Amino acid sequence: MIANGGNLLLLVDYENIRRNVHVVEEGQLGTWLLSYLKDHGNVAFPFLFVDAGDPKIADPDVMRILFATGFTIVHCPKTPIHGRTMMKDTVDQAIVQMIHQVLDHSPDITTIVLASGDRDFSQALAAWKRRGKKIIVLGHQSVSSELRELADQVIDVRPTPQRAIEVFRSLLHERFPEVFTRIKDPSVVLVRDVCADYLRNVISKYIAQGQRRVITSVFIKRGLRCDARLNRWSETELGMLRDCLLETVFRSHFDGLDSRYYDLEPNHPFVEYALAQPVLPHAQTASQA
Repeated sequence: MIANGGNLLLLVDYENIRRNVHVVEEGQLGTWLLSYLKDHGNVAFPFLFVDAGDPKIADPDVMRILFATGFTIVHCPKTPIHGRTMMKDTVDQAIVQMIHQVLDHSPDITTIVLASGDRDFSQALAAWKRRGKKIIVLGHQSVSSELRELADQVIDVRPTPQRAIEVFRSLLHERFPEVFTRIKDPSVVLVRDVCADYLRNVISKYIAQGQRRVITSVFIKRGLRCDARLNRWSETELGMLRDCLLETVFRSHFDGLDSRYYDLEPNHPFVEYALAQPVLPHAQTASQA
């Protein structure tokens, strides 16, 4: 990670970034990006570039949420290509123009954060680099080699469920509940909050009422699936999260019919953390399973 501090200029190719940050709901994308960058400095100027006239790309309600989050929405209408029926995307051109404008007129900006992986920005960013400025690229595996060479840091912004579960699993082996309050990665925060809400529901609806034997592996997965925050997760990803919980915060038992059911580890730090959190109004209940 590059050193903290300084003012950041955030330039987001909306269509590019929303295609890759598939776990985050579009309305939460702005908050997610700002949270992701808060350790790198002050995001003084967040800009989002999009063809706002295309409702398939720029849902008006989502645009209003992003604007309320603090983003300046830059409308980049597609233009006709002479002699062809296709239309030309102007987002990259608008971002390049913005880079040059800021370079010449905003010396207080120390770092540019580009949320795109296209090679079209290499020349403009090279000029930025020659001024001693820093470059962060938010992208994924397809970030061009030219941008990787220029950037001080390339951050894979795809908060994949697998990666979030791996981080969360490692934290479940910690001894103190305070570790769960210090999570900063929004994708891991999502997993933490979903699991905390689910465990509170299991405790209040089933364990407290003496219905432990209904808590089976299938029951747990079904309960996680009911949470709307995971509605983009695959069955495999839901199974991974269930297994993560079974290996750490649950303990198995056999009834007289050799059927396995689960109970919570009462002294587990995450159980303690979950019980201390307020009930969120959007949390789904396991009774929907």
